[in-house]
Amino acid sequence: MKYQTIIIGQRSNFSQRLNKKIPNSKIVSSKKFLEKQNFFLKYKSKKLNIIINNFYPSYMMGQKIDLNIFLQNSIETIKKILNVYSTKNINKI
Repeated sequence: MKYQTIIIGQRSNFSQRLNKKIPNSKIVSSKKFLEKQNFFLKYKSKKLNIIINNFYPSYMMGQKIDLNIFLQNSIETIKKILNVYSTKNINKI
């Protein structure tokens, strides 16, 4: 079975390059993903690889880290994925 790859983190150069290199991939902004609770419903019957590339914006790395933003961008995103999408259909995160 072929896997669909979802890349979360649209503005990143790394995400853009991954999207070009990985066949059958789709890129989505983390903000849109977090706002759309039903994003993964259309992928419910597909096997997925999920790449989360939105932990903290690189342009903010020299500044004091806001842990609330960091936690929302990392743990909250993963939590929402696992709450909505069946883990038996997730190949890798």
